[in-house]
Amino acid sequence: GAVALALSSASGSCGTNGVGQSGCVVAVAADGSNPSLFATGSAAPAVRDFFSAPNGKFYVVFMTSTVISSGGQTCVLANVNLDTGVPTCVDSAMTSITVSMGYSFGSFVNGNPALQFDDAGNLYYAGVTSGGSTFTLRRNANGVITTLVNDNISVRDFVVLGDGSVLIAGTTSSTQSQWFRKIAPSGAITNLVTGTQPTFIRKFVDGNVYFGSPGTGVYTPAVNRYLVSEDRVDDIAWIAGGQLTPSTPKSRNDIGGLCPVSSSVS
Repeated sequence: GAVALALSSASGSCGTNGVGQSGCVVAVAADGSNPSLFATGSAAPAVRDFFSAPNGKFYVVFMTSTVISSGGQTCVLANVNLDTGVPTCVDSAMTSITVSMGYSFGSFVNGNPALQFDDAGNLYYAGVTSGGSTFTLRRNANGVITTLVNDNISVRDFVVLGDGSVLIAGTTSSTQSQWFRKIAPSGAITNLVTGTQPTFIRKFVDGNVYFGSPGTGVYTPAVNRYLVSEDRVDDIAWIAGGQLTPSTPKSRNDIGGLCPVSSSVS
């Protein structure tokens, strides 16, 4: 069963970005039909993004809470039935899904998607609840919703691993302490790095996670590696250069010698 996806609007195609397009219509069906994803008679919703999960499920993020059924239920994140095109609300408490994670540089961000999956297709998403005032990071596993952070935590970025573990870069609001930690599927929390917050987190094709360190103490800014199979951060940086104490290796890949001499032209 091939799946068809149609995005259209009166002004042209719909973009999957933070701005969204008004009047967008999304349809998905295995038989090639084009069923509506919103209640008959309601205004066409602004579709911001869409995601396909490893288990074949399909999700749509609306720009704002949208009426998705004739019963009047509003929702910002919906799971779409691929055979009928009928959407089902994933979490009615959510009022918005975060546009992006990571640090911002002008109009750009360097974070991961705010909606991710583990290998089983369970859904992890960041956004706002309680009428637009409370940030949350949640897991939805077969309809069972679990909140992964409390209201004393600010999350900069997160990465979901295949087994359902979640790596989070964040800050404890009450103490302003920064950290990089792992939340296991059981809910157990392990601090991987304390006292600093990664500048980026990325899951690479080798199965490991690499993250940027802003530099503290004798260390210059570096790229570090979290070894997934061993559940630990590598003993020394993966990439770094110009250590203040070069007699002891601080990096597996020292870039300090790439530009050892600088020159100027008058």
